Amino acid sequence: MNIYAFYSVNGEITNIYTGTQPEMQTGFAYINCGIEVNDTLYYIPDTASPVPTAKPTNPTTIDKTTVIADGVDKITLSSIPLNSTIDLTGDNISPIQDTATSSTIDFTFDVTGTYNLKVDLFPYLPFEAVINAN
Repeated sequence: MNIYAFYSVNGEITNIYTGTQPEMQTGFAYINCGIEVNDTLYYIPDTASPVPTAKPTNPTTIDKTTVIADGVDKITLSSIPLNSTIDLTGDNISPIQDTATSSTIDFTFDVTGTYNLKVDLFPYLPFEAVINAN
C-alpha cells in the first residue's frame, strides 16, 4: 500500500489516502508521501514542486492568561497574522468569532470563568490559550 496526500491549489492537505489507485480520488492533486504526513501538521508550500512540509508555528503571543473579571484588566494578543480567525468560547458566553484586522487585540472580561481562545490562519498551526477570568 502507498500513502498519498491530496492537496488544494493553496497547498492545504485535505485528505490522506492509503491505497493503490489515487487517481480514483477526484478534485485534488496528490503526491506519494510517508506515513508521518498528516493534514493537521503538514502542508504543501510550493504546489509546483510538492513536498510535504511541517506547518509553521503561529506567531501570535499572549501577555498573560489570568485576568481580573472587572471589565478593565486586559489580556493582549500580539503578532496576530492579519485575516486570522479568532474564536473565543466559554461556559458563560455565547461563542464569539471574528477576523483579525489588526496585529494586536485587547480582551477584557466582566464575567468570571474559563475561556478558550483560538487564532487560526492557514498555513500556520493554530494558536490556542486557556484564559482564566477571576
